Formats: sequence, C-alpha cells, structure tokens
Amino acid sequence: MGADDLTAGRAASAAGIVTPDPWTIVFHLTAPDPIFVHKLAMPFAAAIPREVVEQWGDDFSRHVVGSGPFKLREWLSGQRLVLVRNPHYFKAGEPRLDAIVEQIGVDDELQWLKFEAGEIDVSMIPPAEFPYVMKTPSLKALTLNIVTLSTEYLGMNCRMKPFDDVRVRRAFNYAIRKPKLTAILNGRGVIAHGVLPPGLPGYDPTIAGYPYDPAKARALLEEAGVGPNFAPVLWMRADESEIIHGESIQQDLALVGVHAVLKPVAWPPLLEAVRQPNTVELVSLGWEADFPDPQNFLEVLFARNQWGSNNDTFYANPRVEALLAAAAPVSDPQRRYELYDAAQRIIMADAPWVVLYHPVTYVIRQPWVYGYVLNPMRPTRLEQVRIAERGKGAALHE
Repeated sequence: MGADDLTAGRAASAAGIVTPDPWTIVFHLTAPDPIFVHKLAMPFAAAIPREVVEQWGDDFSRHVVGSGPFKLREWLSGQRLVLVRNPHYFKAGEPRLDAIVEQIGVDDELQWLKFEAGEIDVSMIPPAEFPYVMKTPSLKALTLNIVTLSTEYLGMNCRMKPFDDVRVRRAFNYAIRKPKLTAILNGRGVIAHGVLPPGLPGYDPTIAGYPYDPAKARALLEEAGVGPNFAPVLWMRADESEIIHGESIQQDLALVGVHAVLKPVAWPPLLEAVRQPNTVELVSLGWEADFPDPQNFLEVLFARNQWGSNNDTFYANPRVEALLAAAAPVSDPQRRYELYDAAQRIIMADAPWVVLYHPVTYVIRQPWVYGYVLNPMRPTRLEQVRIAERGKGAALHE
C-alpha cells in the first residue's frame, strides 16, 4: 500500500510499510501475494537501516550492515572484493572459511591459467579448454555443474510486421536447429521446449515445443506472404559467444529463405532499444529467475503492463492476462502451477519467442576445496565451504 504514491512523488514514504519496533517490518499489501516472502529474499530487496543510508548517502552500499556469515573488508571497484568471517554469525561453527577473495573482471582464460598454477580455488572453464577437461578423468572429477534457472530465447516483436502474424513467428520456431546451438556450447545447455526452465517450480516436462522442421517453416512463411527478400535485423549483445550463436541462427534462417542481418550492440543501448516500440524486430536475449515461481517468467515477460519494461516482444493476449491474474493470488501450489501452465501453453502457441536452451553452468574446484555446492538461485552459498591443509587461510573464490 502506498507504493504508487511514493514512486509518483506524492508521499515521502510508503504507507504500507510499518516498523513497530527496531526488529520488525510489517508490510500491508493491496492484494494477496503468496510468494511475497520469495520477493523479500532477493538480494536487492534487503532491508537497510535508515540511519546507515542517512550517514553514508549514496555510498551506503560500501558500508554493509547485515547478519550474514561474512563481513566486507575491502572493495576495489573492478578488481576485487575481500570478505572476512563474521564472528557474530548466528550458526555455530559457520562460516568455515577465514576469508574470501573474489577477483572481478578476470576472464575465463586468465582464471584457467591461475587455476592451473594453483593460485585460485574455484574457476570457470574456458570454452577452448572444456573438451580437454571433460576428457581428462582427474579434472572432470573436480567439476560441478547445474542447469541454471534461465532461458535463452529469440524474441520477435509482435507489433512489427511481419512478426505480427503468428504464422511467421511459428515459422521461425520450426526453422531453428537447437541441437546445433547446444553443440556449439560443448553440451553446456539443455534444449528448451517451453518458457520455464527445469528446476523451477511449476516446470512442465510434457510441453513439446516446436521440432526442427524447415519445410514446415518455409510453408508457413509462404502462406504468410513473406517473400525471399525478407532480411530482419537480429539484435544481440556485442559478445563473442553471442555472435557465434547469432551466426548459427542466421545460417538456419537462410535455409528457409530468411536473410537475417546481425547487429551486435553493447548491453546498455541494447536494453534501451528493446524497450522502445517499433524499434527491435528480432532480438537474442535470456532471462534468469529472480525468485522460484512461474510468475517471474510468465507475468514479468509476457504481461501487457510490462510493455516498455521486460516484455520486449510487446506480446499481449487477453486469455493469458486472465490466467496470470487468476494465478497470482492462489496459494495452493498445484492449482497455481496449473493456471500458469495453461498460460504458458497459450504463449507457446502464440510464439512470441523461439525458446532456445537453458544454460548449464560448469565450474572446477581444486582438490583441497570441500563443501562447494552450486546453487540454482545465485549467488552460491559459501558458509559451509572449507579448505584442506594446503589452502588453509583465505580461500580465493572466482
């Protein structure tokens, strides 16, 4: 309650947030929200004491106040973070590390060199080294992997011709060879059949998606009146791996008579462009869960009120809107997921996205690292990680 007045500048605080004592925050909501506690658990939703913000102003984030297992010792922008053990942590015996140093801005190749030299304890695996690691038993045994709660997709602007025609959008779904994309990733991806990733509550493994069928794609394009000179601009991040994926998609589309033009763009202007109507007709993007519920994908990315925000395809369907509205207040998980599943099936039939794959994260840790577990909801928890005798002292975490 009161959030609209606060954001519009009509009030100095939100009437629906009350602090009856120094240890309690009470939220009064305008409507039932069974997953409100999930939203409160997001890192950027942490409660900050007013006096800390008033003391430090815009610099308050560098003067962390919290109750976690570690304390911030040092933060050099673009270089490193140093965290040290919090002696007041409420769980006895945790954390098990004295300190963590996280090096920032170190690419995968340099991480790998440092890892091989024993200078860091946990590292990403560069694409060029990944096949070697997986073929070497001693190294493969040190790897960890997890299917991320994210979906990579090709978005089509439903308000721009010819993508306002569902036949064209379905044609693009039939035209893309997803196994080729995951092969480029050396298998570090699970082919997507629906919007929701595996591991997310409400995921439905029975959704079949669109098989690779270039003949059907060509027939749909011809039926929709799309001629051989169609050359849509495919926007993407100016990143080497993104460009490689874009070239694969470009090749697939060429086989059905579509001549996509690749447009690599830096991340900030890309994000701004996709939020403008009638600007980006085709875009390669991804979405990762902020909280473990289908609402975080289906409502955030496909609701009409998200135009100009996260609904970058400018998609809308009244039937989907009704299902999203019906699901939002439902606390019974089975019924909630049934409603969201019905919405997802309509979205897949309307095809504003070509769902591509769900990335798989791989890391490798040194043999002296114990208790390191990948978390589907980032960041990885480190309070139970310990270092054997060789690494006694500060653990270096990439």
